[in-house]
Amino acid sequence: MERPIVHTVLFVLTFFLLSALARASDESSAQLQEVFKDYLPAGGPVEVQIGLRVEEITDIDQRAEHFSVVDTLQMRWQEPALGFQPGPGGNPFRVYRGDDFFEYVRHKDTPWPRFIFFNQQGKRFSQDTVVLVTSDGKAFYFERFTATLQAPYFHFSKFPFDSQEFYIDIDLLAPDKAYVFSELEGYSDLGGAAGIGGMGCHAV
Repeated sequence: MERPIVHTVLFVLTFFLLSALARASDESSAQLQEVFKDYLPAGGPVEVQIGLRVEEITDIDQRAEHFSVVDTLQMRWQEPALGFQPGPGGNPFRVYRGDDFFEYVRHKDTPWPRFIFFNQQGKRFSQDTVVLVTSDGKAFYFERFTATLQAPYFHFSKFPFDSQEFYIDIDLLAPDKAYVFSELEGYSDLGGAAGIGGMGCHAV
């Protein structure tokens, strides 16, 4: 497969700190409101550090105005309700792969910082998801995935002979009384993707 020609591309990774409930359907919004109605973390909203590493651009479709990427996402937060009591001589952490983590939080009956890529088209294909949880409730979420994202601000008339900005918009599916996003310092980057200029992160 022929690699797309990219002259200079600036990726702008946008973390939305506002609630995405207004963008959900009425049914989904009601379900989310039910989940979080009694959830008010002591000490205020839980800070969720988040970062995204763009490993590769696999396609740029000028006509459809979208681009496809292979990304690695990482989140870190602490939720005491996720903690556990290690057995004698047991490890102070547990590692969950795939859906095992989601089963764990359902068993614990505690929320977690769900998110969506707002400018995503179609399904996000997760290659692997790993979550490490410590006994005191710290969570380290890693996911490698492929996705196709809209590029509504991409001016294709001069592509590929100019500089462009690609936006990756990540929305938090929770009220801001529960969680807030912050940048995971030093993580967001362009990985090994060749021919790309730089990457910036902005919170909105």
